[in-house]
Amino acid sequence: MLKRWLRPFRFQRPVGAVEASSRPSASPSERPAVELADASAILNLFNRCADVKHHTYTLNAREERSTVLFVFCEGMSDSQHMIHEVVLPRLHRFYECYGFTDAGMLQTASQLQLERLPDDDWQRKATQLVFEGKLLMYIPALRLICSVDIAKLPGRKPEESNVEVSVRGAKDCFVEELAINAALIRKRLKSPSLAYEQMALGERTQTRIGLMYMYDIADPKVIQEVKQRLQKITIDGVFSATELEEMIEPTWALFPLMAYTGRPDFAVNCLTNGRFVLLVDGTPAALIGPANLLLLIKTPEDIHFTALSSTFGQLLRLLGLFVSLMLPAFWLCLLSYHQDQLPFYLLATLTVNRLGIPLSAGLEMFLALIFLEMLREAGVHLPSAIGSTLTIVGGLILGDAAIRSGILSPGIVIVGAITHVFGASLTNQALGGTVSVLRIILYIFSCIFGLYGFFLGVFLLLVLLASLQSFGVPYLAPMSPPFFRDLPHALFRLPLAWKRKRPKMLHPIDDTNQGEQSK
Repeated sequence: MLKRWLRPFRFQRPVGAVEASSRPSASPSERPAVELADASAILNLFNRCADVKHHTYTLNAREERSTVLFVFCEGMSDSQHMIHEVVLPRLHRFYECYGFTDAGMLQTASQLQLERLPDDDWQRKATQLVFEGKLLMYIPALRLICSVDIAKLPGRKPEESNVEVSVRGAKDCFVEELAINAALIRKRLKSPSLAYEQMALGERTQTRIGLMYMYDIADPKVIQEVKQRLQKITIDGVFSATELEEMIEPTWALFPLMAYTGRPDFAVNCLTNGRFVLLVDGTPAALIGPANLLLLIKTPEDIHFTALSSTFGQLLRLLGLFVSLMLPAFWLCLLSYHQDQLPFYLLATLTVNRLGIPLSAGLEMFLALIFLEMLREAGVHLPSAIGSTLTIVGGLILGDAAIRSGILSPGIVIVGAITHVFGASLTNQALGGTVSVLRIILYIFSCIFGLYGFFLGVFLLLVLLASLQSFGVPYLAPMSPPFFRDLPHALFRLPLAWKRKRPKMLHPIDDTNQGEQSK
């Protein structure tokens, strides 16, 4: 009797609870399909998953209706703390007051953020929630399946990127968690204009994709095209940002049509100019589009240095692009077909150095290029300390040994070394890989047709670049077609006071920077 009088004071009944509890529950034929599931049907979904655990709890040992089944993924959730200290105590208090009589009251009065599974395709939703780290809760008395968020996914804290080295910029870079990556951008761009949309790609992986853009700056046509391309993707799984880039880009494009960065500050800079950012769960980087050739030349450190030093570095990288792409093929043309174009003393020196070498100039150049590419590939995949040592020491020792043994001439080794050093100035790895492939293609043209083949290859390359577009933006813009207002800012790092307009080639809604409006 005393327990009955004290029960209302132990757990306050919300308004309308009496009416809700007095309503008769629906018959089994009237309940949706999700409520007709039983424990065996739920457990059969995970009978081959050893990391999925299930426990049955009884809230009142004398009442069979108080049974609750919990299903969760070990390692993806904070199960020990959340179940025993949060979920079970609140369910126990609720059951003592109301019992399991109405599903609606459970959602409103249990003090738990319950997510009820949809009526159709509940099996797919249940597996998705469990593997996202949530707790799946089945109450047989109500024939109800719902979930509670107890996720604690494995991850790491933001730290400095190993690819894009930060000298004066921020040290926090993207990680493998989508929510953290979005927060790193939101922390730097505290504006309601920053739109953030999420979707899931991959029938099996259900990889979360985040799309971020400034809705009052970015071109609506570009954003609509991005969404359409993402919606057309049908694949079992998306495992990296590079795979996503391949799915939304034309398959025949040799050059990367999207920028790739691990730095949030660079992503924010691109967002304010009218570009969009794609984040992939599980990838510590972001895709930026639309991208043009000059954007791939820039580095995140450019905005952290003075205009003069950043401009000089950008021009050096642009020079490195052309030299690493064309120097081997051009040197082969002069050495094999057009010796009359070389100065006499240089020709005499090269002739003396080639005495006793059994290989032709074309085969020499091919061996030098392959050797340097192998060194670069080994340096990338080995640990940083071993990779740098192998690249430097291996290049010096093997290059000197090749000259002393009479396999390669000093001129070919010097040209190969210059090509390798100038190519290392390209911070975008996708662009660097494209340059390596095109270097071999130009070499083949020059080896067969000489200087005519070299210019033919360069002409075809320019035609390819002029035909490329990244979400409607020409790849060679603002050079072709010319955007004279954007050209100085694309080629040079001008003082910030001179940057009063956003790039016209991106067709922004608001093309005026805030600095000009405030004057």
